[in-house]
Amino acid sequence: MRIKRKMQLQDYLKEFTAWDALSERQRSFFCGDDYLPLPPSHAARISRLHGIRAVEFIRLALSQMPSNSTDASTHFKHKQTMLLDNVWGDQTKIAAVRDWLYQAGVPFSTQVFLLRHEEVVATDWKTLMRYWDAFARSFGVEMLIVDHTKSWLCTFHHAQVLTFMRH
Repeated sequence: MRIKRKMQLQDYLKEFTAWDALSERQRSFFCGDDYLPLPPSHAARISRLHGIRAVEFIRLALSQMPSNSTDASTHFKHKQTMLLDNVWGDQTKIAAVRDWLYQAGVPFSTQVFLLRHEEVVATDWKTLMRYWDAFARSFGVEMLIVDHTKSWLCTFHHAQVLTFMRH
């Protein structure tokens, strides 16, 4: 009798499609024409998973995470919020958000996952910080960002609020 091993986030990584293999339509999660074309070293750090496998990944990534903001405020002891009003198009304010993300203290090389409805984008924290506005412009209602440790959660909310929570 074989015992089935519990899936881990890393088990899905081979199923992600690299930036260079994505069509323009499949890159719709990145709304930053002024950043394109991406330098090859940056593009190499971005990949995407879509469809049912993305839904499975999201379910696994959010397991043991609080299911709503009320739970999150009791689950995570430290919470920081930044309002994004009037940020778009203002390079000084966009840079201030980058600095705010930097101050969160996530190591640059940490692989992070941007979770959206039926879509997961994998990148590293440094790339997310650099292009946060290009990722955030396309997310719709809410985008959650996690890593494999599940010790923190970052959210981009349609109400122009960015929240970072950690244990």
